[in-house]
Amino acid sequence: MNSTKLRLLQRTKRATTRAWIGYIILWLAVLAVGTYVGWRSGHPYSGLAIGAGVLFTCLGYSVLLAPWHLMRKLPKTAEGPIEQHIQDLLKPVCQEAGIEVPRVFIVPVDICNAFAAGVLGKTRAIGVTSGCLHLLNDEELTAVLAHEVSHIRRRDNLFSAFWSALIGLTMVVATILFTLGAGLASSNGRRRRKDEDGAALLGLFTMVFAIIAGSVSIVLMQIAMRTDQRRREFMADQDSATWTGDPLALVSALEKLEAQPTALWSQHTAVACAFSLDPVQRHGLFGWLFKTHPSTKRRIKRLRKLAAAMGANNVLEHHLPTSI
Repeated sequence: MNSTKLRLLQRTKRATTRAWIGYIILWLAVLAVGTYVGWRSGHPYSGLAIGAGVLFTCLGYSVLLAPWHLMRKLPKTAEGPIEQHIQDLLKPVCQEAGIEVPRVFIVPVDICNAFAAGVLGKTRAIGVTSGCLHLLNDEELTAVLAHEVSHIRRRDNLFSAFWSALIGLTMVVATILFTLGAGLASSNGRRRRKDEDGAALLGLFTMVFAIIAGSVSIVLMQIAMRTDQRRREFMADQDSATWTGDPLALVSALEKLEAQPTALWSQHTAVACAFSLDPVQRHGLFGWLFKTHPSTKRRIKRLRKLAAAMGANNVLEHHLPTSI
């Protein structure tokens, strides 16, 4: 193993460790918020139980429901010799990655793209569109498959689905608060007029708070999730280059994918983060904030730098691509 590949593997290990630390902190924060709310209401253990319920609901969705949702969204063909050929391409990559070869599916769509799904052993799968089989040669296809193997090995789907579940629960909480506020605002029971006015004012404040706090929280979590997803795409590109030893094969594949027609799968917006290339066109600053993938141009630029670094054994650290 040359020194450049060793540096890349060490960098990958550090990045993975930092990611896990960040998510553990996030999960502890969910528990802390639940405990604090319970403590303020005089029931700290109930708050802790609610926080744990939210946490395990999100994790359960990430591990079990998200892979099922993704696989249900996409059409698949029956297994055959093409799937076996793809598994043969995957075997050396998975050996480098240290994981078992996942299931393989062919998605009968002319657009060239690929996706990874699943967190646990039997739920792990890689899907390849029939367009890839016509557009890419074996070297390019292997590089794309290695990119997807990286997502599986790093459990990227777990983190993305956790964010999605947390955003969904935030929407539910905001809706409940808004409903409670509306109930207070419209209350006209047999109370003194002063009490009715106070309840109506509190209800109105609760409604406004639910709208503003809920909207801001959801937007910020969406931006954080998309930023994390774009960072993970760079990491998957680096893993692919390291395991295959051929960054330019992935460059060639990305160039071919990017040259496809822009009218991509609008019906697959909900699962865009799973693909090798974002199937949804997003424009402007607002679109960039919510992109699931970095621009292909940036990905190719980093891969070319990586190819130059891997072409020599004695490469200084600053010659490698910038930190991811």
